[in-house]
Amino acid sequence: MHRYARAFVAVFLLFSFAVSAKIALEPDRGLLDFGAFYMSGVAQEQGLDPYGVYPELAANTGENFGHTDGRGHSPNLNPPISLYPARLLANVDPDDVKLALNVVSALVFAGCAYALLRAYPQHRTVQGVLWIAAFGGVWYTLWLGQVYVLLFALGLGAWFLIQRGTHPLMAGLLIGLLVAVKPHFAVWPLLLLLAGHPRIALSSFGVAAAVSAVPLALEGPGIYQQWLEAAQAYPRLAFAGNASIVGEAERLGLVEAGYFLSIALVMTAAAVMWSSRATAERASSWGIVVALLASPIAWIGYGLLLMPVLLSRRWQAPEWIAALGMTGLWFALGLGEPFFAASLVLLYLLARDQLVRSETTNTADQARTQAAERQQVAA
Repeated sequence: MHRYARAFVAVFLLFSFAVSAKIALEPDRGLLDFGAFYMSGVAQEQGLDPYGVYPELAANTGENFGHTDGRGHSPNLNPPISLYPARLLANVDPDDVKLALNVVSALVFAGCAYALLRAYPQHRTVQGVLWIAAFGGVWYTLWLGQVYVLLFALGLGAWFLIQRGTHPLMAGLLIGLLVAVKPHFAVWPLLLLLAGHPRIALSSFGVAAAVSAVPLALEGPGIYQQWLEAAQAYPRLAFAGNASIVGEAERLGLVEAGYFLSIALVMTAAAVMWSSRATAERASSWGIVVALLASPIAWIGYGLLLMPVLLSRRWQAPEWIAALGMTGLWFALGLGEPFFAASLVLLYLLARDQLVRSETTNTADQARTQAAERQQVAA
């Protein structure tokens, strides 16, 4: 990259970092998403549906939920396993707990950033460090009081284990925990399985199933029905923070087309993995990118898992375009399209790499065939 371009990128990233931090750490922003966890616990304490929305009950708590549209609080859209930690919030000060969660998230993210820069030393540059600091997903997480950084740590741990080719069952355990909390990431172990990595994939599915069976055994199947009804009724797929195909299609008024394209993407990725028998690392890259694009809801915070996919590459123009689309400036401006476009760029890069590998393999096969034919003629 030309020195003037490097200087411009550094200034842009520094500006993005400053704006993101100012927006995300606004002290009067309210509980926002953390309020969903809190109200889920309050609802359970009062014997109500933990996936319901209760504006009057929220108003009676005296808490600031940060919403001005009359909805009171956001619904908890996480699977039933999330209800057990939510119960602990009913009798505590939610502002204090949200602050503690954000502090833990910041420390965990700092540890993850250190691990990434250690694993990919080519990005130990001013621009690389600023990009990590300005990444939109982390500021989105701190703004909302979400758990996305903790889920990122699970996924990153699995990524490193897969990259090193060690402890496949441990990698499967970490992915399984991620899938249990965010089921759309099941695409990741699915593609690993189709690519020929059953130990990681099957252990992932086993852990996710075991964790998900706990509320089924303790609460009965009705709790899953309540969760699915809440997820299906969620009215804000078009919210700017949703960077999936369905989210973008909803913003364009083409939600049915969005679901069709999402299904087609998963099927295409599955066929590619099955036919190519990709390495576990390449299958993981595909799994993460496809899971985010094809999910009905893929909040920008989920996009933290794209960091190792991008940092593991040598950055040229397409990678820089994707990287700049993932910065927190767009989140601060209320725009989801740049992050969605960045995910599409990553998908393009993965598809291009796959085509290059296929052509290289075909050329090598043809060369071996011709050599064998020449040996037969000579004999």
